[in-house]
Amino acid sequence: MYYTTSKKLIENVSGFFTLKLYSIFNKLTHKKPIFYGWGLKRSGIKAINLSRKYNTSFILFEDGFIRSIGLGIHNSPTFSIN
Repeated sequence: MYYTTSKKLIENVSGFFTLKLYSIFNKLTHKKPIFYGWGLKRSGIKAINLSRKYNTSFILFEDGFIRSIGLGIHNSPTFSIN
């Protein structure tokens, strides 16, 4: 299962990736959850710390130069995976 602490990240990647919101009340049912965050922003730092706590992996999304969700004129967010 893929978790994040950021509701905004869930919203931004919903077109091509499914993340579940993690909170301290979650029971982690998967042996090796992966935590996702947005760069070195608050959600990214939390992803790193949670991955250390549960001895698992983390992945950080970053803004990039590729606009992979629609065109900017349609108010879609810029996004790329590096």
